[in-house]
Amino acid sequence: MDTIYDAKLLIVDDNAELLALLCEQLRGAGYGHIRTAQSCAAARACFAAEQPELMILDINLPDGDGFSLFRALRAKADVPALFLSARDADADRLFGLGLGADDYLTKPFLMQELLLRKLAENRGHIVTYDALCAAVWGADYYGYENSLGVHIRHLREKLEAEPGAPQFLRTVRGIGYKLTKGEEA
Repeated sequence: MDTIYDAKLLIVDDNAELLALLCEQLRGAGYGHIRTAQSCAAARACFAAEQPELMILDINLPDGDGFSLFRALRAKADVPALFLSARDADADRLFGLGLGADDYLTKPFLMQELLLRKLAENRGHIVTYDALCAAVWGADYYGYENSLGVHIRHLREKLEAEPGAPQFLRTVRGIGYKLTKGEEA
């Protein structure tokens, strides 16, 4: 995978309309290789046919639950994953993250929160804290500044060889963040 947009995505959700919307939005954002499944069995078959590099999993599926599916797939390969679920109880969120998921978004969700594309669109340029928060949470983002830092840390853990000394997703102290073009050191 040369860039995140080249990643093989597997999206598992029993709602066909939501799957179609996610595929449309993700393709529009530049993701080119997306497979979908509406059940645990179909997800296992997709995973076996072509191992994804990123997964988005619902929890409530017709033939099982996303938590069990996640455990089964993660036993085969350490693929980054996030849960996208209508289950918004803190216990579910903590359980999913405790299993090792990289993030947990609840439905309804902001597509911008799923994409975090503001940095990619401004690659090579500084994006202010305010601009990032507004892009993800909208105009009423106040209070989410700490959440932004947590999300950036999670991104660095996935992107960087040494998250503590980032080379690609850099902090511009007091201003914001900069996603480098790759040739910058």
